[in-house]
Amino acid sequence: MASYLDVPVLEGTLVRLERLGATFEGVLRSWSFSWAPGEDGRLRDSAMFSVVESEWPLVKAGLAARVARYSGG
Repeated sequence: MASYLDVPVLEGTLVRLERLGATFEGVLRSWSFSWAPGEDGRLRDSAMFSVVESEWPLVKAGLAARVARYSGG
């Protein structure tokens, strides 16, 4: 699984992804056009995160625990 975030993002978001077990892989600089309103034609940077297959069971269990905790289950 790979995930990316537009940079700059809130630092807390990066920390939360790492707490879930995703690994920060780096930043792709000027790699894609922005989709944000008013930013037509602007290239964006994206922070890349990943979870590899061997890590997924632990990450999945952590996500399930968080969902249960916040949904009252």
